[in-house]
Amino acid sequence: MDRTTPPDARWPVIEQRLRDLQPVLRRQGTIVMKTGRKSPAWSLRYKAYSAGKRVQKSVYLGTDLSLVQRARELLEHFRKLERWDSDVDLARRRMKGIVALLKRPRRSDRKLVNVRGTNRL
Repeated sequence: MDRTTPPDARWPVIEQRLRDLQPVLRRQGTIVMKTGRKSPAWSLRYKAYSAGKRVQKSVYLGTDLSLVQRARELLEHFRKLERWDSDVDLARRRMKGIVALLKRPRRSDRKLVNVRGTNRL
């Protein structure tokens, strides 16, 4: 797609690309302004593995701020999903510990033995 295409026509392509990268973008990625051109442009940068090496990649967003805002919102949505997954995982681990504690016999259910070894009631 040409970079001079209107933002509303470019967004579905950018959105699909970001959704394809969702597993990576849940934990990393940042939107930065590229300078050094005739006009500054925005892109989303992230790290990926290529041929066993970690390389920096980017998704060009353009100069339109509405596309940048949409990309930020989608990136924040991915991050919320990641936090939600980690919160659910933490809750699962804690609940597993609680269940393990509840399955242990209570001390009052055990027979009490005094120092001499005779049972007390």
